[in-house]
Amino acid sequence: MDYLPDCLNARRYLESKHDLGLKWHFLEGIARDVTNIYARGYHHNDCHLGNVLVDTDGNRMWVDNELRRIKGEAEHSSHFEQTLDLLDRSMKQALPDGMKKEFRARCRERLSQKMVD
Repeated sequence: MDYLPDCLNARRYLESKHDLGLKWHFLEGIARDVTNIYARGYHHNDCHLGNVLVDTDGNRMWVDNELRRIKGEAEHSSHFEQTLDLLDRSMKQALPDGMKKEFRARCRERLSQKMVD
């Protein structure tokens, strides 16, 4: 394990930004990452913003990746919603409630598009 001195976890990164457009752009990247995991049939068992590090250039690095293979469609849906709950709780006060709701909706939309592709 390496110490990365110039990185913040994603929640602190979002708290440090005041531009909502920049925050939304960052969240789009998180949504893309999460939906890619689930579209490939995996569940991230510890998916929260504390497990995403952000360097000084705004690049995301996922750590503590507890990926598990999903066994069925019902399990897929429940795990995905569990992940959205974990992400929502880890956002704390970093985002307005409306933006959190938009993020959840965007993740669901992206996943449904990926599952059709």
